[in-house]
Amino acid sequence: MTQARRARDPAAGFTLIEMLVGLSLLALIMSFLTPLLFEARRALRVVERPNLQAPVSAAQAYLRSGLTQVYPALPGVPGDQSRLGISGNAQAFTYATTFAPQGVYQGLYVIALQLLPNASGSFDLVADERIYRPTTGGPEATPSRRLVLVENVAGGRFAFYSAASSDEAPWRSAWPNSRALPELVSIELTFHPGDERVWPTFWVRPAAAGASRVTCPPRVKCD
Repeated sequence: MTQARRARDPAAGFTLIEMLVGLSLLALIMSFLTPLLFEARRALRVVERPNLQAPVSAAQAYLRSGLTQVYPALPGVPGDQSRLGISGNAQAFTYATTFAPQGVYQGLYVIALQLLPNASGSFDLVADERIYRPTTGGPEATPSRRLVLVENVAGGRFAFYSAASSDEAPWRSAWPNSRALPELVSIELTFHPGDERVWPTFWVRPAAAGASRVTCPPRVKCD
């Protein structure tokens, strides 16, 4: 009689059968929740991916807009035109363009595109924008700004395509400063392992902007 009362006493704790039943219920609940947790994590990654790709898409749009409005060196035009057109190598190149993003002076810009090492041991793709001065004033005297287009990349390479000469490979690692524009410009970026960003294949055909005189930005001395 005393043993029966102890079995029904709440202070006596769980029996083995009650504990097994509780563990079984817990396992059943987890079997339902685990797929839902995996689906939630997958959905979160799908939502985050566009946010990771947004800077890449913006960088490619910026580069494409500038390279399709290149201002080449023109015969018979006075002033130093050595910085016009396109020139550079596999790690850095410059191009003059009439494209100016919204919110900045409208005018003729020289863009210096390069891969620069950063504090984390990676590289940043940066663009230095500077208003073009045809005759006087050093580069430091012109309004400028630096844009970090893509951060923390493992590496990259620029290449220039021209099929004009059969003696050379059509893709070149350097483009000399000349009046001619390459037929294509390729910009490649690589990311570190585990980085979910993707740099889509980027080839753009440079196009010369109109040869008419570019208006000097207001409040800026250009000559």
